[in-house]
Amino acid sequence: MTTKPTLILVCLLAPLVSGAAPLDGYGRLMGKTVLMSATVPDVALSDSPADATNAIARIESVLAGKGMEVVQDGPEFVRVFPKAARGSLTNAPLRGAELAPPTRADTKGSGLIDFVNADLNQVLAIYAVLSRRTVLRPGMLPAAMITLHSQCALTSEEVVYAIATVLALNGIAMVDDGPKFVQAVPVWQRAATGAPKAEPGATLLPAGSINFSRADLSQVLACYAAMRQRTMLRPANLPLPSVDLKYETALTREEALYAMTKVFELNGIGVVDDGATFIQAVPMALRGQVTPRAPAPEPGAKLFNPREVPALGASHPPGPRTEVEHLERDLEHMRQAFYEFMRLPDPAKRSARRLLTLYAVLAGKTAVQSRDFDGAAIWFHVETPLTKRELLYAIETTLALDSLMIVPVDDQHIRLGWMRAEPKRVGSPQPKK
Repeated sequence: MTTKPTLILVCLLAPLVSGAAPLDGYGRLMGKTVLMSATVPDVALSDSPADATNAIARIESVLAGKGMEVVQDGPEFVRVFPKAARGSLTNAPLRGAELAPPTRADTKGSGLIDFVNADLNQVLAIYAVLSRRTVLRPGMLPAAMITLHSQCALTSEEVVYAIATVLALNGIAMVDDGPKFVQAVPVWQRAATGAPKAEPGATLLPAGSINFSRADLSQVLACYAAMRQRTMLRPANLPLPSVDLKYETALTREEALYAMTKVFELNGIGVVDDGATFIQAVPMALRGQVTPRAPAPEPGAKLFNPREVPALGASHPPGPRTEVEHLERDLEHMRQAFYEFMRLPDPAKRSARRLLTLYAVLAGKTAVQSRDFDGAAIWFHVETPLTKRELLYAIETTLALDSLMIVPVDDQHIRLGWMRAEPKRVGSPQPKK
């Protein structure tokens, strides 16, 4: 990694998070940057010895009495963490001596990094810029307020190392995934890496072309489906945590898709190709149970315009939102939830019933009312032209992902049924309510 890039961004952000960090005095006495976990207590000596050597010894003695361990990490760093967390050295090996340059001619001045209880998202954003890697992370990470004050001049590589080490001491591992990505995961979670290598001469998406900030996962799924030119099939109750994903470097299409797929996985969502037209998105625990059965495209068959197919369930444009847009969206969701709680929607507008009716029209059948299932929530959005056979399959699969199925009542009537309870064939001559 080059040590040339400046730390201007860090200098600009430092005033937002600066302050009196715990163990500042210890760091100054040592002439080293302290890498520590959030649980380290502050140690201020009221009767500090006059000479630095005795003062350092006194502080380390107090830390030991509070259950803290002090480990020297090369010429520029010292780690302080609870003795019970000594296993953290496995997740973040001591590399301070290895990274120290022969001379300090290409280092930046002390105090450029000044985090005191800094927000984790802000720290990860700075790490991405300095490391020139796209951070792939789940929506939820161990709650951590990061404290890091650089007491000595450091190279850019040493700054990246310092941030990664402090994150590890706070329960977050930064795992390199190829030359362009780094995964931020809990230290107890094993990160599966496998970023593709960029093919020489491949077209590149520019850095920053994808920039999701606190976006609904459904937005990223929609962007992924659009890039793949496929229709997404998914259950209505798919977990949708917020997503932060920004491409820090230029990426090939394959690398860009890998980044999204990995973010889905880290958020507990698996995506499975289904034929040449569809993608199924399911909870990771169910990914192995997905059996792709999409029909092959029929040459010359009439295609349905996706704009003419009813869309069911909330859908958000595949792009980032401002803070105001986030607030407006949340308020609208609350209003809609309250309305539906106070008043059941018109049966003709209930999601499951509408999808059954569409299926019946395509199949030349009549949809029969079912009080137990007509009001079930359904997410169904067709984004690509489909043949009638493909559209029927998409409806059947969407219902199956929501544990529903189409039950034949007789030769002309169909209704909805609970997949786990219904027999494969219902021969009752009269429609069931």
